[in-house]
Amino acid sequence: YYQVRDQILKRFGHDIFHEGHLRIIANFGDEPFDFTRLEWLPEMRQVLAKLKNDGHELCLLSSYDKVTFPARIKFMKTEEFFPPCRVMSVNGRKTKEDFIAVSGWTPEKDNEYQLIAVGNAESDIRPALEISSNCYGIYIPHPSTSAYVGSEKGADHFNPPPLDHPRVTTILSARDFPFDFPS
Repeated sequence: YYQVRDQILKRFGHDIFHEGHLRIIANFGDEPFDFTRLEWLPEMRQVLAKLKNDGHELCLLSSYDKVTFPARIKFMKTEEFFPPCRVMSVNGRKTKEDFIAVSGWTPEKDNEYQLIAVGNAESDIRPALEISSNCYGIYIPHPSTSAYVGSEKGADHFNPPPLDHPRVTTILSARDFPFDFPS
């Protein structure tokens, strides 16, 4: 929808966006996008609980439509792990500015804490790495229906590409989560 919208805007100078369009699309009932079938994996719930209990401030940044997102975060019970002020959805590919907004990062706070982005796609991690050399990534390659995964260099929805970066650790499962963060 957003790609079609962008093409129409570029070619004809007319923005066709309407929230009603998103509701219609959401109501198609396309199974892969039925968020009620996507719950936290038990091992991810354990990782989030440990991080929160160890005193880490957790943020959730998602590329998800803003019409459906409130119902999705309620269903996923994100408040168990993420303070509401640290939960944000964007209607496109995540940017460095999105990570800064959701985390509250500032240059003055850069030496006070590490920002560690965790995700299953390059677009979940790489923008955070642009913020500072004190930002890291934990990459858990996993199949995705996201258009942002499918459009990454060398990616398809079933075989995410490797993420080669010196500040990124790749793990195969949340069970392998490295709680000994770089320092």
